[in-house]
Amino acid sequence: MHDLVREVALWIGNKQVQVGYNSNSALMENIQYSSWNIVDFPNHFDGKKLEVLLLWINDANSPRVKVPDSPFEGMENLKILALMSSSDLEISAASLFQSSLSLTNVRTLAIKNFQSLGDISILAHLKDLESLELNNCLIIELPKEIKELQKLRLLEMVNCSFTGRNNPFEVIGNCSELEEVYYVSNHVAGYCGQITTLPALQKYHIRGWHHFDFYKVDFSVSRYFDSRDLRVEFSKEIFKLLVAGAEILMLGEDYYNRGWTNIVPDILSVEDDNMKDQLARLSLHSMNEIKCLIHTENLRPDVAIFSKLVELKLESVGVRELCHGTYPVDFLKQIKELHLSRCKQLEGTLFDESKAVGKTRYYKMFEVEIHSSRDYG
Repeated sequence: MHDLVREVALWIGNKQVQVGYNSNSALMENIQYSSWNIVDFPNHFDGKKLEVLLLWINDANSPRVKVPDSPFEGMENLKILALMSSSDLEISAASLFQSSLSLTNVRTLAIKNFQSLGDISILAHLKDLESLELNNCLIIELPKEIKELQKLRLLEMVNCSFTGRNNPFEVIGNCSELEEVYYVSNHVAGYCGQITTLPALQKYHIRGWHHFDFYKVDFSVSRYFDSRDLRVEFSKEIFKLLVAGAEILMLGEDYYNRGWTNIVPDILSVEDDNMKDQLARLSLHSMNEIKCLIHTENLRPDVAIFSKLVELKLESVGVRELCHGTYPVDFLKQIKELHLSRCKQLEGTLFDESKAVGKTRYYKMFEVEIHSSRDYG
């Protein structure tokens, strides 16, 4: 719901505001911004001039809130609509947006904790939609009709469950105008075929579903990529593109048997314009084919690699050394945390001063956490 705050700040200005705490209350005349914190769905909004509507359903004991017919009828000027609940509401998209023709000017739509949305293809009628944000919702699938929304720039799906067989990335890959994608901790029923296209994203958080772990989206990070449990296979080109742009990168066993024995240059090419050396956190898990992080034999001597890395985690990785060859410029200069676990093939010293460019001394203090195989029985 991060985009909602920005949009509301732009729209509220000096316009009139009404805050409601009773679903039977009437909307004041000429109100442009309205926020309702109530226990059930209002019978009707007479909001001909309403531009922003925030609706919070706050009765945890009433998940089956009854929705009146055409709840948003007559709201032709509405531009921002947020529907949120403190509990898991069982309301379908069909009942919510049966009057979708009244919402044709909506630019931002945010829905949270609606566990029976079902078929959301009706949202394709919102032709002016720029931002679609779904949080903790249960839907059948991301409908292919979404690609017809030519103004859609931001798509956020966090903690959602998809019951259909189609994978959301089969649709995302065809939404050519998208600039931001936040796909985090979603549960998808099945795997999909290889994804060979993806929009030119300026910002993305892409992370699979881990039942043992919860990740809260940190919007101060522009690009976050975690390949584990995504239930999607990206082509080599798309995979490398996502890796090259990431500020936080987590790779797992999902992408084995691709012939990659190092991160640079096999996965991250220093010749690639997308490689900006902005990586701050790197985590590798269960990647036995990776023998070193960097192989510098054929790399330019003046290129900076992992110079901004502050955290490095290696668990069950087949690395024998961190860098094979001469250290790149400012290699691990900013490192603060180093976590090693079950890296049985790692040999020698972590930092070999004799290989450092310009004999840079690696005596900087940082946190080191090392677990041997004995720690795991």
